Amino acid sequence: MKYIKYGQNLEVEVNRGSNQGIIKLPKLETVKNRKPNWYSVPKNPTSDFFIAQFSDKNLIVIWNEADAQCTDNFTFVKAKNKNDAKIIFGYLISSIGALCGELHARSYGGGVLKMQTFEAKEMPRPTLRGCFRRASVRKESSMVNGS
Repeated sequence: MKYIKYGQNLEVEVNRGSNQGIIKLPKLETVKNRKPNWYSVPKNPTSDFFIAQFSDKNLIVIWNEADAQCTDNFTFVKAKNKNDAKIIFGYLISSIGALCGELHARSYGGGVLKMQTFEAKEMPRPTLRGCFRRASVRKESSMVNGS
């Protein structure tokens, strides 16, 4: 409680935006609309996995088993269902996914890649629905034909 009271009276200097000058912390644009209080930590939606915005040569993709929150250093990905999430995650950690990641991410030299949300959305996505069923049908029909 002592920390909150300290923050309520703390004055900060704002150099950018519409409210430039010295203002009290609870009036900052970044915290003033938080509910229920200005000091509340916003709850972002959880995701199935994260894609690191900055990586060294290969995409860093992290499965979110703990339902953790992420910062803006990561792109959070929420699929329509867990099965789709597993397929997309598997694709992104594969060699093909890594290649597509390299092609769509921005390169900053020295191997550093930056992948932001809009770039991740532009990556080709796998459409694997029914592939395994068709593969097993082909295998059975080829056995019937003697090939």
